[in-house]
Amino acid sequence: MSSNDVKTAFTFLGPVESVRREGNVLNVFCKSEKLVKVYVLDNNIIRVRFDPKGAYSVDDSYVIVKKEWPETNFYLRDNKDYWEIETAELKVRLFKEKFRLSFYNKNNKLVNEDYEKYSIGWDEKSDKVKCCKSLFADEHFYGFGEKADRLDKRRKKLVMWNTDAFGYSFGSDPLYLSVPFFIGLRKGEAYGIFFDNSYRTTFDMGFSSEEYYSFEADGGELNYYFIYGPLIKKVLKSYSELTGKPFLPPKWSLGYQQSRYSYYPEDKVLEIAKKFRELNIPCDVLYLDIHYMDNYKVFTWDKERFPDPKGFLDSLSKLGFKVITIVNPGIKADSNYNAFREGVLNDYFCKYSNNEIYFGKVWPGTCAFPDFTKEEVRNWWGNNHKILVDVGVKGIWNDMNEPSVFSSSNKTMDLEVVHFDNGKLSPHSKVHNLYGFLMSKATYEGLLKINSNERPFVLSRSGFAGIQRYAAIWTGDNTSSWEHLYLQVPMLLSLGLSGIPFIGADVGGFAGNTEMELLIRWYQVSMFMPLFRNHTSIGTTDQEPWNFGYYALDVIREIIKLRYTFLPLMYTLVKESHDTGLPVVRPLLLEFQDDENTYCIDDEFLLGSSILVAPIVKQGINRRLIYLPMGNWYDFWTNKEISGPRYIEYEVPLNKIPIFVKHGSVIPVQDSTEYIKDEDLSNLTLNIYISNERFNFELYEDDGHTFNYLSGDFKVTKVFFTPKENEIELFVVQEGKTKATSKRKFSVRLIGVHSPPKKIETNGKKIRSIKRSEELKIGFWFYDSMRNTVEIPLEEKERINIKVFF
Repeated sequence: MSSNDVKTAFTFLGPVESVRREGNVLNVFCKSEKLVKVYVLDNNIIRVRFDPKGAYSVDDSYVIVKKEWPETNFYLRDNKDYWEIETAELKVRLFKEKFRLSFYNKNNKLVNEDYEKYSIGWDEKSDKVKCCKSLFADEHFYGFGEKADRLDKRRKKLVMWNTDAFGYSFGSDPLYLSVPFFIGLRKGEAYGIFFDNSYRTTFDMGFSSEEYYSFEADGGELNYYFIYGPLIKKVLKSYSELTGKPFLPPKWSLGYQQSRYSYYPEDKVLEIAKKFRELNIPCDVLYLDIHYMDNYKVFTWDKERFPDPKGFLDSLSKLGFKVITIVNPGIKADSNYNAFREGVLNDYFCKYSNNEIYFGKVWPGTCAFPDFTKEEVRNWWGNNHKILVDVGVKGIWNDMNEPSVFSSSNKTMDLEVVHFDNGKLSPHSKVHNLYGFLMSKATYEGLLKINSNERPFVLSRSGFAGIQRYAAIWTGDNTSSWEHLYLQVPMLLSLGLSGIPFIGADVGGFAGNTEMELLIRWYQVSMFMPLFRNHTSIGTTDQEPWNFGYYALDVIREIIKLRYTFLPLMYTLVKESHDTGLPVVRPLLLEFQDDENTYCIDDEFLLGSSILVAPIVKQGINRRLIYLPMGNWYDFWTNKEISGPRYIEYEVPLNKIPIFVKHGSVIPVQDSTEYIKDEDLSNLTLNIYISNERFNFELYEDDGHTFNYLSGDFKVTKVFFTPKENEIELFVVQEGKTKATSKRKFSVRLIGVHSPPKKIETNGKKIRSIKRSEELKIGFWFYDSMRNTVEIPLEEKERINIKVFF
């Protein structure tokens, strides 16, 4: 689109005639009686709101959780050419000649600005709204939710419109989930923009112009939040303050999960479960796809395939398995079906403006669809899950909730369908992107009401900004191909940069047949993702770990076991996400924001801040180039030390994952187990990768499934590392309370020790070294000269002081 095209389609705001301040709101009156509202919400958050019709309806966004803000002190100055807003972190200039905003940091460095020729505009014929921003030559863009593309979205045109995109490919757009939020990064300084508009939106990030980028919506207000960093982490924390912190999942959901479309009857499911235990492959979760239902009717069981659901689920529970069942939004139009009768009787379904129920075809045939914008419908929907929970179902999988409709040419509901929407009676064109989000909200809150002290687990295919409060997300119906294996990395990293941390992809691919090399490499990527699920379609090759020969079985088993050894770290990271909104799996640029080499790397990633993973995502490759950012790094497998920043060539046979650990890190590990128990007594080792500088770390633990942590039932183990001349001093301090860790074995392992210590003391008492052939127990230590490690078994206490002398 050229500049002339923009001017032809849209009318843009003209001169500013006056500015009136009311508390933290600036009412900006422009020529032609147009009003723009500028809100100073925080020192780093500015909200811009423009309604071309001037209506400014009640501020009832489903997404924003923080709608009341404490008053922020700021100055408003009337200069010759512009008004200036100054907070403790930002300066914002509002130009008078033509409405335009420019955002500066406190050092007067320009961070972001409206395009000089035209900024905010509207099209009276189509009801579209648009905002144009200057595009800088060295600017990068990240986030945007679920996109099948590279990490950096510069020069991309991206559409937000939730779509059933079976078997999508590189560049396919739109997909299942929409998040109209992005992060801009330029010269090490970051900002974020959240466009709170649920209509179909388009982000043109320099695809159509060399001079500007833009975002527009097919209706509604031009309503966006500008969030200043300068750190990306601060942008994400502020965004999660706006849209809500991620849910804290039950710990079992971090275990390995096995699924396919579909496992049935119950004997087949039990056979799969027993096979995992027989082959010593850790696994926590099995899924039931649509074939467990009676003719695909939600909240029912097929009595022939699953004649005794409770007995069946009890049997799986005794083997250590949790079961997650699929639940779709379509309610079969059947007068003998209780859910349909209740929906009709209570006016729960989506309708046209003439009050006729909308019907569309999905798996059960002709279906009605709940109007999740009604609170009473969400309550009803949530309560229906009691049918599943009472027999032992532990989690819910929301699928087809874009919503997908087979019988429609546009793959979804008619856009003329009307939703209640807080009494506004809004068209589906407004609610469409919110449908999956509201369904997941109803599911999560329903599970919470049924078991008020059990953390719900909901997995959703679709969603919108804020979905992180209610559900985990997977990348939909991917394909068993190398292209898709590569795509999963930037797609999942982008979701993390969009405020959604609990993410994953179908291991091995959903559509088509996988093969051994592809499956192994896919496991090597996915073992680091919060959601670790193997899933495949009906009619495809069996994709369980044992179906590709003994070599593949051995390799995959060890990958899954490695995942389980990392569980203490992963659980700490999901708690960090719950508290801060930061992703569990991160692009390198999040931790190395000043290193421009990291800005486009999307075939490496970090687990937390300390573990760098450089997987193989191309066929037939056994050697690759890896970038290690600034600092010293340990090769996880050999403990060899490598200094960065530098590129290295690295041998990667099929059974190896390139993993590096940053100096000054603590990686807590446990023994691998068959499955995750509520009271996990697995041995715990704190792997401490030593450094020449001080560092610290906190390990978080609780019972893993209740909300008791909110009342203080948790444990935090703090590690303080201090290097001295010819000495290392460690403090290990445990705070809080929990009984779940009281009987386990506990040890500290120092990594990067190049000579044997002369003496080691714990709490002032000297302990003795042993030889390799002797038993290592409390009161002794062992130095491994081949791996440069010192291992010290300990008794867990509130405070342990360790001194290592050289």
